[in-house]
Amino acid sequence: MPELTFQDGVAFWKDTPLYLITAEYPYFRDNPANWEQRLRQIASLGAGIISTYIPWRHHELLINGERVFDFSGRTLPNRDVLGFIGLCRGLGLKLILKPGPFCHAELNYGGLPDFVCPLQRPDIEPNLKGDNSPVTWVGSQPGSTGAPLPWPLPSADSPVYKAEVMRWFQAVRSQVLLENCAPSGPVVATQVGNEGIYSDAQHAVWSHDYSRCAQEEYRRWLEKRYGSIGAYNSAHHSKLDNWSEIEPPSAYTAPPELAGLRAYTDWAEYSGYSLGSLFTEYAAWLDLPVPALTNVNPPTADAWGIDAWLSRVQPGKWKGVEYGYTNWIGVAAEDASALARYMLLTRRAAGPNLEENWGFGKIYDPRYEKASVCFQQTLVAIAGGTTGYNIYTAVGTTDWDEEIDRFMEKPYPSHAPIGPDKVDPDKAKALADLNGFLNEFGAEYLNCAPVTGVAWGLYQPYAHLGAWCTEADNGMWPEVAGHTLPVQGPALMAVQQKLIEDGRDLAYLDLETATVADLARYKLLIMPGGPYMDAATQHSLAEFTREGGTLALIGEVPALDEQLEPFRELAGLKEESRLMVFPDQKQLLAALPELLNNVRAAGLAIEAPGKACAWLRENPAQNLQFLVILSNLAGEVRITYSRGEEQINLALDLPDRGGAIVRLDRGKVSHMVIGGESDTPGTYSATTPGA
Repeated sequence: MPELTFQDGVAFWKDTPLYLITAEYPYFRDNPANWEQRLRQIASLGAGIISTYIPWRHHELLINGERVFDFSGRTLPNRDVLGFIGLCRGLGLKLILKPGPFCHAELNYGGLPDFVCPLQRPDIEPNLKGDNSPVTWVGSQPGSTGAPLPWPLPSADSPVYKAEVMRWFQAVRSQVLLENCAPSGPVVATQVGNEGIYSDAQHAVWSHDYSRCAQEEYRRWLEKRYGSIGAYNSAHHSKLDNWSEIEPPSAYTAPPELAGLRAYTDWAEYSGYSLGSLFTEYAAWLDLPVPALTNVNPPTADAWGIDAWLSRVQPGKWKGVEYGYTNWIGVAAEDASALARYMLLTRRAAGPNLEENWGFGKIYDPRYEKASVCFQQTLVAIAGGTTGYNIYTAVGTTDWDEEIDRFMEKPYPSHAPIGPDKVDPDKAKALADLNGFLNEFGAEYLNCAPVTGVAWGLYQPYAHLGAWCTEADNGMWPEVAGHTLPVQGPALMAVQQKLIEDGRDLAYLDLETATVADLARYKLLIMPGGPYMDAATQHSLAEFTREGGTLALIGEVPALDEQLEPFRELAGLKEESRLMVFPDQKQLLAALPELLNNVRAAGLAIEAPGKACAWLRENPAQNLQFLVILSNLAGEVRITYSRGEEQINLALDLPDRGGAIVRLDRGKVSHMVIGGESDTPGTYSATTPGA
């Protein structure tokens, strides 16, 4: 049995829950003479697991017309990934290794070798958008201005490209990974893919691969899904003779009847299936005795952004691959939209943040030069329920050749906690204190759950439809055949933002898999409505209201089932039921305060001179709570919440751009970490219980 396992998104180390703290160190960008010292410095911050890519283009070379692999450094010292692994083993550090195939990581062509580019290989089909233009990435050669040329990416469904990926995975498996896997070696997990396949998990449905080979895969999926062309025609009200006549839609045009929507929802649903199947395929090719993780990037703020992301990111359907994510969303503590989307990202499913920005000031956002911003952003992930975080990157490097990266300014990144010349004392202190807190109390934190009586109902068929929405008017779409269509994203984000402002938490439930008992844990369930909904989900929601829950629907109450046949279990509920219908998002938001008061949803009362927000998690069996607080103005923040008849009061004096994570034992502060801009972040305070 491997030392590191995952259960429902939580890491376990030899059967004990582990808050997964990892640190990224791109060995391939550094001089091997620095490796040991840097690894020791990372360990001193309280991070015992190192993560790093193994870039394909760095380790497979073309020499005298022959392709060869170098994992030992015989052609270039920093190709000695085997030596790097050996150093980690000797220092007692564990590893998560990431062989791609695509890495991003600001590498030439995303870490792919030039010889898989369709420009060099006509037998590899390019990845195409719906308008037939290629999906491109920064190539490895500059243009006339010195800027990198955009190169087309290979279709992940291209048989020739798949054969190349399999060849790469077999080489890195046999020559690097297998002999170094736990328990005999330090490699405890791998990662496949990166933010999707090509950092594309957040992309629009009309940017999913439309290449010939991808469309062939789509038709095979349709055949499996519908069973026969006759069944497909019946569902779509079409008259096709064979599967080859089907082409995926590339832009939305309102159909004359509801059945015409199926072509759009099919393609959106397939985009999620395709991503998950590729993850599973990659993990199977590696075939290792340790867990395989992946990561996805967060949803965009576009009208279609949430629904397109929900369509693609379906962790519950991934086989053999664990959910993880990255944080590239903006400064969440200062951007209400980013904060709301980050909450969805962390709560889509349990899993670790595998890239938390602790060093990229110059190329992404100069605010990340400051320890306080990085500290706050990590607190947001913790507040959202992340089961771990990654210091990305822990080390700043300056020693790499142009074949792997000819465009990035050195050092990489610009403001890492451990720089090429010195350690950033503020970032090192903040990390050491936060890591120390979670190394000590992380298992307790993982056994706590958010305190809330409010949930949002995620309904995937509505997401597949909303993914095509380019503009939403007050959360609603133009009608089709006299019916209003659901757009989940804008309303969901508006509700999430409002609850954060009010100090209340929001859970997310996948309605197609949630049981009535799952729904009954909440007093108020909010979701979009629409003309159709499968019968089983309608029944569960109706039972929820009969058991005393309040269901708030935005838009139309479904009166059809998944076959578009009449089914009125929700629409037929009596007037005295707890079903409340709001014509649009605006009217729901206006009624939300009264809804929350009526259901007595658990929340926090926050008093602060500036903008502050907080999240509470609790293990009621132990009367143990964890509180995460953010504040963007210096001053005292007062938090009040109730446990039954008991009222808990807490006052913290936070610095500017401040934040804190607090452990409360039976309502009394026992330990906390406080940080911010106006003092050295991370004043780790260990007090006696009840003090």
